[in-house]
Amino acid sequence: KKHIVWLTEEIMFIESQLDLSNKQIGESIALLQSIPGIGSLTACYLLAYLPELYSANGKQLAALAGLAPINRDSGNYRGKRFIQGGRAPLRKALYMSAVPGVRFNPDLKRFYAHLRAKGKSAKVALVAVMRKIVLLAASVLKRRKPWVDLTQNSLT
Repeated sequence: KKHIVWLTEEIMFIESQLDLSNKQIGESIALLQSIPGIGSLTACYLLAYLPELYSANGKQLAALAGLAPINRDSGNYRGKRFIQGGRAPLRKALYMSAVPGVRFNPDLKRFYAHLRAKGKSAKVALVAVMRKIVLLAASVLKRRKPWVDLTQNSLT
């Protein structure tokens, strides 16, 4: 009987921990969805494939997501930079959120236009936007405050 009582208490404790965890995950998903361009699926991918969002810095996050440029140099040869490695499913989800992000998020739209004006190709600029989305997501989750469009006048 003591063992049954102990098991029942453990089950209740684990269920309370699961409820708390589900509440925190729901809040995190809502915070991530406050960023224009990030939907529920991308938010879930970010939380599932990149749990380091809360603790890692920007370069580490870019490398973990497979968005850090890797050089192909040898001696005097300077090859083209490319991205690889990291977590491929996350990278695919980020690409699919970068495309509408460039259209509907004013910050990302301005950033993309700036890169294109500097002569970067469309895909290179989109990868830079993907990296910026990861950094925005990390910032929102660390501050625990939703994304705010700073381009709009807050007094109106």
